[in-house]
Amino acid sequence: MHDSGYGQRIIPSLMGSGFPFQTAMVELVKSCEGWTVTDQEVPWDDDHRGQQFLDFVARTPRLIAAFECKKTRDEQFVFLMPNGGSRTKRVINYFKLLPIADATRRTEVFVGSWAADPESPTSKFCIIAGAGKNGDGRLLERDAQLLAGGSLSLAFVEKEKKSSGLEHFVPILPILVTNAELYTAVYDPLSISLDSGELARNDVSLSPVEFVRFSKPFLSDPKGAIGELTVFVARAAALSRLLADLADQTPGQPVNGVDRILRRRS
Repeated sequence: MHDSGYGQRIIPSLMGSGFPFQTAMVELVKSCEGWTVTDQEVPWDDDHRGQQFLDFVARTPRLIAAFECKKTRDEQFVFLMPNGGSRTKRVINYFKLLPIADATRRTEVFVGSWAADPESPTSKFCIIAGAGKNGDGRLLERDAQLLAGGSLSLAFVEKEKKSSGLEHFVPILPILVTNAELYTAVYDPLSISLDSGELARNDVSLSPVEFVRFSKPFLSDPKGAIGELTVFVARAAALSRLLADLADQTPGQPVNGVDRILRRRS
């Protein structure tokens, strides 16, 4: 094929773009039993950043997942686990659609907690090794925050579609999928030098993992109704197993016994 040299300029841009990786993840999810990709490049409005996009949305009969795809080069996502952290926590703090058991049978958006497989480490902090001059040029929180906000926007859109007649509650789970290697870093916070503010190399234990529950209050909420949310961060090579585990279970009752109803901001 004759490209008159264009390929030398175009191919590096294709290789550096994240869009081919995104299309690969769409096809991977389509191949997962029980899952259907229903929407791609889903627009939503962020109060501070303007219009944003969810990369794609996939569904099972009982679940909805909102996806963000992050293709990297030579980066590792390192999740901090002070004092060992919670290495087998099954709780997901998530948005869901719930039918109201009254005469209206209307659907509302709630936030609550659910104990679900697969087990994974849970972390509030992530360092992106290899990002920027000092390894801290980019924060995963920014991507996770937008994904959480997009998931909430999606929940309200789905509420309008299912204004009545919903027979069971439907979790809406944010999943960030990446080709980056994922690690947990277990350490004792009291071992950190008070002079340098740094960990000694021998005081931290690194372990590779396939997915992590990245959990913190990603969305500002003056009324305190939302609180901590969970974003699954998964390696692309492990995504099929994560989706299989999620699809094989029926969401149960909230683990903390409390669901909080949410209203769209005016």
